[in-house]
Amino acid sequence: MLSILSGFPLVLTTSPLFIVLAYLSQFCTLLGGVVLLASARKMASSEGAMKMVQINSRDASDQKKRQQWETRLHAFRITSQDDNVTLDEIRMTDHLLSSPFAFVAGLTWIVLSLLNLFLFVFTRGAIFHNLPLLLVLGTIFPLSSVLQRMLTIGMGFWRVKQALRQRVAYADLSERHVSDYRSPLFRWLFLLLVVANCLLLLWLPTRSGLTDLPVAAPFLWMRLIICCSMLATVLVGEICLLQIVRLPRLVVIPDPLLARRADDLLRALTINNTHKGVVGSLKNYLLLQWFFFLPWLLSSPILFSVQCAVTIFCLLCWAPTVLPNSDDEKYLGGKKTGWPWRKEVVVS
Repeated sequence: MLSILSGFPLVLTTSPLFIVLAYLSQFCTLLGGVVLLASARKMASSEGAMKMVQINSRDASDQKKRQQWETRLHAFRITSQDDNVTLDEIRMTDHLLSSPFAFVAGLTWIVLSLLNLFLFVFTRGAIFHNLPLLLVLGTIFPLSSVLQRMLTIGMGFWRVKQALRQRVAYADLSERHVSDYRSPLFRWLFLLLVVANCLLLLWLPTRSGLTDLPVAAPFLWMRLIICCSMLATVLVGEICLLQIVRLPRLVVIPDPLLARRADDLLRALTINNTHKGVVGSLKNYLLLQWFFFLPWLLSSPILFSVQCAVTIFCLLCWAPTVLPNSDDEKYLGGKKTGWPWRKEVVVS
């Protein structure tokens, strides 16, 4: 197989450049957490969220986002006598939906970055010699980000219902399904990804011919952490999607027909963001595998091929979120939203 540096990955983790980048990444994460907390505080109420929308609307840098929202409203046929007011109302609602996640995510970023910096300083850099501990620390953030979404999605919908409680509600008779906003294909791709990765890390190392490789298999507990974390990420993500489609209808606009379409738009965007979060977490776990297990993976063509297959499954789940389309929105093949290359959204 391919030749790699002797002592990889330990030789990289103890290099001065790696240590400097590790510190810089934690400082950037800390700064990002502070910015998220400040943003979430501004969007904590409907008045604050609307004020933020109005301030941003006067900023030239916000015009691209505003045009993107106008395209979204056009795709979902959300038109009224005053489109600007409707647009501001929907953007304000989107801020209210995302503010709980921004708050919890910012707090998590701050806590984890401070914890990592404390460990870096307290151990005087010795932590960079402990690869298993580095791997464990690397698995915390991806899983925590998905758990944050599950905990905060309901909070966001409750916040919007409270902010809009003065509006007239109406019976919500239509039944929603995850397949309306995301293709069932992704559920099977996630399943294949998790199963293939479990075969790679747990079953193949016990097979004849793969137990006496020149590079020993990683510790079983390390492989179990990766497999269990990826499985938990997928399960939590699916629970989040079910939670999103089952939450009550949001009366964003007084007009019942337009309100239903606006609700579909915001629900589709929330599902898109949740899907991106799940795929992003899985990508982080695969990067950990490529980094920490690379010598072992390269010691056998079978192991390397299966790792490549797992990576391809993850890339297939990720591809629709980055493919450009006519309205710059990345939909996920749902019955209502369609794929990124479909020009129209099916709305009632």
